[in-house]
Amino acid sequence: MSAHFVVGALEEVFARRRERGVGKDTVNSLRYCSRQVEKAWSETRELLGPAARPAPAIEVADRLAGLRAALPGGWKHAGEIAGELARMSGDSEAVERCLAELDSKMLACAANDLSEEERSELSDRVEERLQVWSARLEPSELLLAAERLRSEEIRQHYSLPLLSLFG
Repeated sequence: MSAHFVVGALEEVFARRRERGVGKDTVNSLRYCSRQVEKAWSETRELLGPAARPAPAIEVADRLAGLRAALPGGWKHAGEIAGELARMSGDSEAVERCLAELDSKMLACAANDLSEEERSELSDRVEERLQVWSARLEPSELLLAAERLRSEEIRQHYSLPLLSLFG
């Protein structure tokens, strides 16, 4: 947790206190803010993604079949993505690397399919959601968060699954 993040979270806590008209009371300890800072940190970790962890044992073929079945049938790229999933093989780590690349490709195809109006609406939703984080995150983290939110919005728009053995 960076100092920049903590300061941003503390500023939010005290801004809310002022909005409620409680700003005149004295706060004697940072403990007053601990729950809010921990909650903000938890939300930020979720937004920025999971930490790397060892891959559990998993039945790769079954999971790939599940991912193929999860693709939306009416989406024009579903057949192409399903075909690439069907051709994947190997151990879970190798397949997961391939899935990450295919997931990026799938999202790029979906993004290209958006109309100008849909792109504008998506950008507006992402910007709206990012405003909560702008005071808490460094600029580089904010860019990462924006990309994750954009991907999430595209997935929701087309009902696309996360292509991962562990998702």
